[in-house]
Amino acid sequence: MERFGPRFMRTIHGIIAFSLASLLLHGSPPRAADWTVTPSLSITGEYNDNLLFSRNNTLHDFITRVSPRFEGRRDAETSRMSFDVALDGEKYALNPDLDTIDGRARVSWLRQWTPRLQTSLNGLLARDQTLNTELEEIGVVSPREERNRVGGDAGAAYALTERWSLGGSLLARYDQYPDGRSPDLAVIQGTINPARQVTERDTAGLVLAASRADYENNTLDRTVSAGISWERKLSETDRFSIQAGYRYTSLDQDVPFLRLVRNPDGTARLGIGLRSEHFTDDGFTFSARLEREWTPRLRTSLAAGRDHTNTSSATSVDRNYVRTTTLFRLTERTTLRAELGYDYTTELGAVEENEHYFRGAPSVSWQVTPHWTLTAGGSYEYSREDNKNRPADLQSRDRFRTWISLSTSWPRLWGKLGSM
Repeated sequence: MERFGPRFMRTIHGIIAFSLASLLLHGSPPRAADWTVTPSLSITGEYNDNLLFSRNNTLHDFITRVSPRFEGRRDAETSRMSFDVALDGEKYALNPDLDTIDGRARVSWLRQWTPRLQTSLNGLLARDQTLNTELEEIGVVSPREERNRVGGDAGAAYALTERWSLGGSLLARYDQYPDGRSPDLAVIQGTINPARQVTERDTAGLVLAASRADYENNTLDRTVSAGISWERKLSETDRFSIQAGYRYTSLDQDVPFLRLVRNPDGTARLGIGLRSEHFTDDGFTFSARLEREWTPRLRTSLAAGRDHTNTSSATSVDRNYVRTTTLFRLTERTTLRAELGYDYTTELGAVEENEHYFRGAPSVSWQVTPHWTLTAGGSYEYSREDNKNRPADLQSRDRFRTWISLSTSWPRLWGKLGSM
């Protein structure tokens, strides 16, 4: 990433340096007595009938997953610090070459400098597998590949008056693919959000955003967008928010083409070359979210929208999505959960390809004791591509998974560490 990597790394280093300097110069010294730590552990047995989400030649297996996690938090009068460290170790019974250990570490710091000014800093280190992550996040099918991710973001909010406020954020992220099958990616995003509190429950605002996604294979996506937002606080626990706007995307991409190549003996043959082409695209963006507690037993969340994003395969896509989650407390110890999601993506650039992805996942959990929970569930996933150049039987894929999991946590197990 010669033409962008150093600048990206300087941005990340700047965010980290600012965070450390703020902690050392302005934050009160973190005393051990102020920290509380919550460890948790989950052990899962899963059957998956299509591990790689393939169209044909599918692999099935039984998976054992062990997931320890540590969450910590420290609250002071004007600041809050927290960390979250989690590991996921997977053991495959029939395909041991797929065994893996993934993990993530997040750290956050929030500071209230004055009654009007608040800032936040966040850092992330993660290792995951692209297949499942990209399906869950954006509904795009990608090859299973190891990915290392490092990133940070900084945000600030300032109350200009009793009703007007100004917010902003800057995010920098770097994705590395050790196997080299996918190109490394560097992303920078920035937002500015002036807002006005219209009533006690309603807030309206303007959202201006810009992003740059630079891939190692010379694919460069630059997007700017502007929109208006509105949020209504329905109750202490219920919220509704909506945002609509317009975006413009500039995409540079290396495109293959046929050319004549001269052989050493003077003859010629057809070869494949690459040439850089420039594409532009624009369109409406939209997002809406409703979180509602209908009764003490029933709670739902609904998210829908249209946005623009990038994938691990160095493609830029427009995504239309709907995601729902329903929680129903059957008894004091038993809870039913149902997740439904649909994503429709359109790839931009030289090759336009549409993809549909559906996922449904019901589960039931039973609180065996105050600290132990047993969960059983399953999921069905289906994906179909609109590709006229591919036979109909090779345009779709699906898979079924079922699992049972035993999890435990010890909330605030190490509260007031300094007193131990």
